[in-house]
Amino acid sequence: MAEKKGFDPDKLRTLIENGKTFSEIKDELDIAPATLKSHLLKLIQLDGKVYEIPEMGTRSFNPKVTKNGLKLSKQKVDALGFTEGKQVKIEKIADGEIKITQLD
Repeated sequence: MAEKKGFDPDKLRTLIENGKTFSEIKDELDIAPATLKSHLLKLIQLDGKVYEIPEMGTRSFNPKVTKNGLKLSKQKVDALGFTEGKQVKIEKIADGEIKITQLD
């Protein structure tokens, strides 16, 4: 059974005050989007203050580079025609530009 993540108002408040985005907070806390929204509502009730989190309520389908590397969603990979379990080759085309090819 998966470990249940507890509500940590101090940590959530700090992440919001440091300008972290919805995705960054979700990843940092290792929780699902619905759980983050629930925790945010608890924090709003606790503090009596409305918090706004950048990118909350918006969906970004563009991959992004994170501290852990290039992050591609499963939906994006599927939409680009890649097959799960297949190896890929990554080539540098130029600075800031790569080519990803699925291998047979």
